[in-house]
Amino acid sequence: SWENGLAFAALLHSYFPDKIDFNSLCKQDPQTIVRTTFDLAETIGVPKSLSERDFGRRTPNEKEVMDYLTALYNKLESKNAAET
Repeated sequence: SWENGLAFAALLHSYFPDKIDFNSLCKQDPQTIVRTTFDLAETIGVPKSLSERDFGRRTPNEKEVMDYLTALYNKLESKNAAET
């Protein structure tokens, strides 16, 4: 589920374990999780197309989630390619 932002946090944690403390985020509210995660994504060049208001009380728009995931994937894969 993408509802609470933990899936985004887990994805970014797998690439940046030193920049996102997944275990402490698990105890936070969805808005804090999303804000923290999207702030980190923004530092690597993925613009915020979703906000913390889109999470927690309702399921975020599926198309917006997929668009954001695509942007995140493209940025992370280009980072991965540059490192290898």
